[in-house]
Amino acid sequence: MALLRFFSAGALLLSLGSLNPALAATAPVSISGSLYNKQLGAAESGVINVVFTIYGSAQTGASVLWSETLPVSFSGGQFNVTLGSNPANPLPDSLDIRTAVVGVQVGSDAELSPRLSLIPPYANSANTVTGDITPTSIGIRTAMGVVPIIDAAGNWVGSTTGLQGAPGPVGPAGAVGPAGAVGPAGAVGPAGAVGPAGAVGPAGAVGPMGAVGPAGAVGPAGAVGPMGAVGPMGAQGAPGQDGATGAAGPQGAAGATGPVGPQGPAGNSLLSSYYGTNTGNGAAGNGAECTLGEMQLYANVRPGNGLPANGQLLPISQNTVLFALIGNTYGGDGVNNFALPDMRAVTPNNMTWFICDQGMFPSSR
Repeated sequence: MALLRFFSAGALLLSLGSLNPALAATAPVSISGSLYNKQLGAAESGVINVVFTIYGSAQTGASVLWSETLPVSFSGGQFNVTLGSNPANPLPDSLDIRTAVVGVQVGSDAELSPRLSLIPPYANSANTVTGDITPTSIGIRTAMGVVPIIDAAGNWVGSTTGLQGAPGPVGPAGAVGPAGAVGPAGAVGPAGAVGPAGAVGPAGAVGPMGAVGPAGAVGPAGAVGPMGAVGPMGAQGAPGQDGATGAAGPQGAAGATGPVGPQGPAGNSLLSSYYGTNTGNGAAGNGAECTLGEMQLYANVRPGNGLPANGQLLPISQNTVLFALIGNTYGGDGVNNFALPDMRAVTPNNMTWFICDQGMFPSSR
């Protein structure tokens, strides 16, 4: 994983107080320095969680002696933090500052490389350096010995891993490449809208006279002139033929229903004594759902399913659906009223025929 941050050269200072490097470093250790964010191309700023880990030595696979995550405030890249100041997580007694190194992991980045030596062996006591320092060269002591990073001429001779110089100037624009090949012709677009009609042009010159056309149609007859004087009466002519019969006039309104004719003579049926006695006495009522116009015979005088079929007149305005089925077949004027069939004479004694007047309208198959 590429390192996104690195310490600026010469910007890391360690403050251990008065401490004998031959002894264990149990006192807190202050670290200050400057951090550069390579991804942003600027010094680090803001508060970031930083993991500080102290290893027993700089060798690969060295054991971890102490670790803690601290919120570190960066301003213009500068920071200052104290390790081991938390009483709940002090530096261990086994820490030997002559060989120990500290690893720094900023945020979610990988741990910065290389790890940093806690103290050079020739600086046994250093709290603050005030003023300029003028060494002839700068090196870092590691477990492998002193590694030079700046020579006597002031040139950087250390590892360049993680270093980034200032951005260089923008290079000149490259030459314009040759034009690409002409692409295929695009599809023909839809026809545009019809433009407005142009202005009327000037009238042309009068052409030569044409040939005489054919005679026009005869004009309408002129107005009738005044009537002349009456001449003498002529002789009487022969009688003309009879004219055609005119159209028939509208049908007149139906006349009133005539009186009921007299009762005919009794039949000679042997069953006549079983019919027509005490019939049609049932009362109108509702039973199971029926079909309009349906006839049902009931053997009691209690209410049946519909109206008794006794030839009575019903108003059309209140029975339009039943009238639509039977009309005035059984009587009535067909304008204001209509009659139900009279079934009393052909009804077995003590029974009643009922006709359904409230039910389902029959439909054709």
